[in-house]
Amino acid sequence: LLEGALVLYVDEVHAAALTDPLPDDREVFLRSLPAAECDEEQLREWIQGFGAVDEAVFLPSLADGGEGLSGRAYVRFNEHSKAGALLEAYPPLGAEGDVRASWSLSERIRRGVAGALRADVLPALQASVDRVRDDLAYPSLVLAGHGCKNRRGVEHLALGSWSSNDGPLR
Repeated sequence: LLEGALVLYVDEVHAAALTDPLPDDREVFLRSLPAAECDEEQLREWIQGFGAVDEAVFLPSLADGGEGLSGRAYVRFNEHSKAGALLEAYPPLGAEGDVRASWSLSERIRRGVAGALRADVLPALQASVDRVRDDLAYPSLVLAGHGCKNRRGVEHLALGSWSSNDGPLR
């Protein structure tokens, strides 16, 4: 898939429970989806049971070359209340193995000073990722978020372009 690359999605590193959601937050990051028992269509139907979905992106499993589902997904509802209902049903600190939901840190980073974080943290994240990559002598270390534009020619993973205004790391 990405030979020699380590790919981390920002929402895997830290759940966005740092601050209360803003009234217009609509994106949720899901963990521990039953990807082994359900296909993508079944998971989409289950998610839509909470309300109208603008977009759902299921992250690929890197273990099998991106062919299967990882059990993680970004879901953007058309209303804040629908996203909140999912979080209420599946809290971020649920039991290990249970579906867990959190407000999307990617969405919060994307909004910069106008968002719940009230800061433009992207430059600091870029510097940290670059420093860790250099310290580990890793050929490629990428911190990604849902919908990011490609970086270094990798389109199929939708990895982040740090300077772009497109995608959750926008």
